[in-house]
Amino acid sequence: MFGSIGPVVAGVEVFLQGQWATVCGDDWDLADAQVVCRQVGCGRVLSAPHEATFGPGQGPIGLDNVNCNGNESELTQCGHRGLWTHRCGHSEDAGVVCEAASPVRLVNGLSNNPCSGRVEVFLQGQWGTVCDDDWDLNDAQVKTLILNRVQTVTKLPPSL
Repeated sequence: MFGSIGPVVAGVEVFLQGQWATVCGDDWDLADAQVVCRQVGCGRVLSAPHEATFGPGQGPIGLDNVNCNGNESELTQCGHRGLWTHRCGHSEDAGVVCEAASPVRLVNGLSNNPCSGRVEVFLQGQWGTVCDDDWDLNDAQVKTLILNRVQTVTKLPPSL
């Protein structure tokens, strides 16, 4: 859920060796999901659903039997069966429910680009638009930092 006040819920994908891949939900637990929530800047974990709770993914399965202690900064730092090594199907894809309360969101963007749209902020209990007077790239970069990748919870950024 992009830029919402409230929980962010999604299936989990990781970027491995140049491609997106799902994560199998075998042994998936709160410690694993906490690493995902932290990695995408969405606060603490609320639950760690599995069995494709948010629908089955597509494409390759990149990680299976993920085993985090909860303190890792990236999911790929956790123990796992090995890249691309799995014994599951997309009916077992992992998911996360994170506590996210981004005060900024994008709305009415391009249908093929969730990272576009009108900027709104949540103030005093309601959403309002941001005036574009003197709006420039510096303002857009600050907005991007605030969103902190909330819009792509399903996609974990590549390791640097």
